[in-house]
Amino acid sequence: LWKTILAVGISLSVFSGKSAFAQTEVLFIGNSYTSAHSLVNMIENVATSAGYSLNCVPQVVPGATLAQHAQSAATYAAIQSKIWDYVVLQPQSQETTMPMNVFSANTFPVADQLLDSLRTMSKCARPVLYQTWARKYGDAQNCASNPPVCTFSGMDSLLNVRFRMMADSLKTVLSPVSVVRNKVVELDSTIELYALDGSHPNTAGVYATACTFFTLITGADPTLITFNHTVDTLVANTIRQAAKLVVYDSLSFWNYYDFPKPLSSFSLADSACSKSNLLDLITNSSTTGHSNQTPYSYL
Repeated sequence: LWKTILAVGISLSVFSGKSAFAQTEVLFIGNSYTSAHSLVNMIENVATSAGYSLNCVPQVVPGATLAQHAQSAATYAAIQSKIWDYVVLQPQSQETTMPMNVFSANTFPVADQLLDSLRTMSKCARPVLYQTWARKYGDAQNCASNPPVCTFSGMDSLLNVRFRMMADSLKTVLSPVSVVRNKVVELDSTIELYALDGSHPNTAGVYATACTFFTLITGADPTLITFNHTVDTLVANTIRQAAKLVVYDSLSFWNYYDFPKPLSSFSLADSACSKSNLLDLITNSSTTGHSNQTPYSYL
């Protein structure tokens, strides 16, 4: 009987995009790009308004790189603290656009290390990479030593290439926050998504991030969202439309259906996973070393 009930539930979840079970548990590992304007609470609120239940928990350290999280006992404790359905990794906003030799020595292998640990410690969790955005005027701090990041367009191009490479190579879902932000501005160039520092998001920018994650986690149409937070109604509508065009209309492009694939048969007794995510994770073990990291300048 349990097998029949759960099989029906999984079928509903796969074909409708909406979980047939209780709330979805999501861990966010990152820094201020994750904590700004209480992103996790905003994701929960937009989800609730559309009829979904998400419990989003942040594990953040201001300014932290992936390497700092990889060395943090608190991060590993958070991963092990419960049965997660999704675990989101947010790199520091500059580390993915460093010169290739620095990226290859510092960021990529550390992301691999964290994902290996995640897959060992939280076997049910679906890993997601949080694609951050380019700084409004490029990365002035690293411009002299890394000319491609001197402009917004150069930094944005590198972000697209590096995150796609990481998601495909490391077998994760990709949350294209930067792409949604660009689509918002394409739809309405008067919408401002940056805080005054030209790096962090303002409230509308966080709302765009929330709509992106809602769509990627639930597989649902973001135009179902009715919660605007404090964002102007027309701006909120434009942001939701951008999330639909970029994410919902192209879920397969962001590896939504690839990692992991649903189990063909299972029973509740066979699984330690939560009912909302009875999924078979693809194992991606690695023997890559993670020493001899190259120091670089992050802000």
